[in-house]
Amino acid sequence: MMTDGEILSSKDVRVISSWSCATDPTKDLVDFAQIHPDEGLFQIAEDDYLDELVGPETGFLLEDRSVTAGSTMHCPLKISCTRDLVGLLGVIVITNCEVIEVYGSLNAGYIQTSRGILLEKVDETVFYSHTLNFTKGPLLEIELKMVNRSTEKRFVTFFALHVYLTRLASSPRKALNDPSMLALFSGLMSAPAKIGQGDGVAAIAQEKDKMDQVRTEMQLMEQRLTTHIDKQFENMKKEIAKQFDQLLLRMQHHDPKS
Repeated sequence: MMTDGEILSSKDVRVISSWSCATDPTKDLVDFAQIHPDEGLFQIAEDDYLDELVGPETGFLLEDRSVTAGSTMHCPLKISCTRDLVGLLGVIVITNCEVIEVYGSLNAGYIQTSRGILLEKVDETVFYSHTLNFTKGPLLEIELKMVNRSTEKRFVTFFALHVYLTRLASSPRKALNDPSMLALFSGLMSAPAKIGQGDGVAAIAQEKDKMDQVRTEMQLMEQRLTTHIDKQFENMKKEIAKQFDQLLLRMQHHDPKS
């Protein structure tokens, strides 16, 4: 259990990939990441302070050593929080990949596509910066798919990986274990539309409000439809009674006994 005075650190983050670390296979990927605890705001990566973001200990190289190496341009990198009450506020990635696709946890699916800012080009080496901002709804986990369009698709270079953490007021994990929230989340995931810009608690609450509004509108529509059918049925009964009365009058008019 995390205490109020406890400082967030690399112990609160997990960084993994199905690709191998060619820089130092003995180190965990989180050891290359720069962890920024409890920082409400972070700067967008710009050429002016590239030296502040990139250092001799920040870079690492991922290599695809699978049997299909070189056949895909997507290098996966998953970043997640390991404790309750800790969320991802943002991530800055300095890489040779111009495009990164961002996906959320719990099958929330696609979040956004980041097109990097070209910071510098040295010979054949390019530095693209990607600033991923989740301040509107901190996330528990993201998966980055690095789109490698270079001629050598077996390698992706990370010049720096900065992870910004924040403390959460309540535990999204506990909230999602609530039966009502699980039912809601299951409904959301079976729908064609995704949550959108993030799968945090704020996004779920916003989606729940939309669903409540839709449910209310459907109930009103059902009431209007029921009222309309009742009126139509009453009008039909009156019309049938009227036609029946007219038939009786005609029969009486032609009755020889009358």
